[in-house]
Amino acid sequence: MRRTFFALMLVTAVALSALPWAAPAQAVGAAVGRFWATCGIFSVDVAVTGSFNDGNNLDRFRYRVSDGTNKKLYQEDATRPIGVTFGSLVVNMSFDADGFDGFPSANPIKFQVLEVDGAGNELGVIQYASFDASCLPASGSATQTEAFRPPFFMKGRFVSNSALYQSPAGAVIPGLTVLAGKEHFAVYRSADSAWVQIDVGGPELPWVPVAAMPVDVSKLNTPPTRIDLSDPTRANTVTIVGTPVNPGTVVIVPGGVATGITKANIRTRLRALPTTRSEILALIPARTPLAIFGRDASGVWIKVNYLDAQGWISRSLITLQNVKLEDLPVLFQ
Repeated sequence: MRRTFFALMLVTAVALSALPWAAPAQAVGAAVGRFWATCGIFSVDVAVTGSFNDGNNLDRFRYRVSDGTNKKLYQEDATRPIGVTFGSLVVNMSFDADGFDGFPSANPIKFQVLEVDGAGNELGVIQYASFDASCLPASGSATQTEAFRPPFFMKGRFVSNSALYQSPAGAVIPGLTVLAGKEHFAVYRSADSAWVQIDVGGPELPWVPVAAMPVDVSKLNTPPTRIDLSDPTRANTVTIVGTPVNPGTVVIVPGGVATGITKANIRTRLRALPTTRSEILALIPARTPLAIFGRDASGVWIKVNYLDAQGWISRSLITLQNVKLEDLPVLFQ
C-alpha cells in the first residue's frame, strides 16, 4: 500500500513539474499525500522533485507550516538533485522542531512547499495542503479532513503488561495500561533503543519499554527533527525515484546518515580505504546520488555506498545535502 501511494505521488509530482507557473523555469514538482495537525504537532507525507539548477545541479526549496493568520509554525530549507524525487514522511512532529516556538491561533493549519532561488528568495508556492485542527474553531476551508494514521510498518506483541509513557523513561500516562498479548505498531525508537513509540489508535504516540514489546529496533528511526528524507518505514534505505542518468528508474540505496551527489563532468573513484594508495572498488558516474555514512578524522574523505559496495571518496568530489561536514560521524574504517 505504501509503495502504491508513493508511486501515485511520483506521478503527481511529475505532472506538477510540467505545469506552467509565474516563474516556469524555477519550479519543482511536489505532491502532498496526507497532512494532519493539532495545536502542537503535525504529520505529513510529501514527495519533491528537483527541476531547476540553483547551483551544483541542486534545486533549493522550502517547507513551511503556518496557521490561518499566516503565522509561521515551522520552516525548513532543503535541496534536491535535478531529476531526482525523494519522498518524506514524518509522524507527530513538533512545531518546535525547527528551534522556534510556534503555536497556531486560527485554522486552517497550512503546509506549503515553496520554490526558492539560490539566494533563498521565495519564488512561489509549488504545493499546498491544509487541515482544521480540532483544538481551534473550524475554518471550513481545509483541503484535507481525514485523521492521519501512522504507517502499519512494524507490529509488536506485548510480552508483559506495560504502562504508557509521555516520553522515554518519562511520566506515566494515567489510567492507561497495555496487557500482555496485545499487538500494536511501533513507529519510532528512542536514541538508546530502549524505548519504542507506538500507535494506540489516538492522536498521540505514547512510549513503552522495548523489553515489554520486543521489536527489531534496528529497522526503526528516531523521531525526526527534519521533514526532508525522513520516513519511519525506511530506516535502512533511501529511495531515489529517478536519477539524472536514468530518469525512469528506482534506485534503493542502503542507508546512511545523510545523502550527497557526486560532482558534474567527472567520474569519482570509490576506494576501499581513505587513502589514494588504496584499492579502487569502482568508478562512480558524475551526478550520482549516494548514501553517506561518515567521514575520516581529517574531513578529506567521505564514506559512501555505491551499488551495494561501501568505500571512500574524496570530499572535494561530492556535494553534501542537508548536512555539514563537521556534523558527520568520524569513522576509522
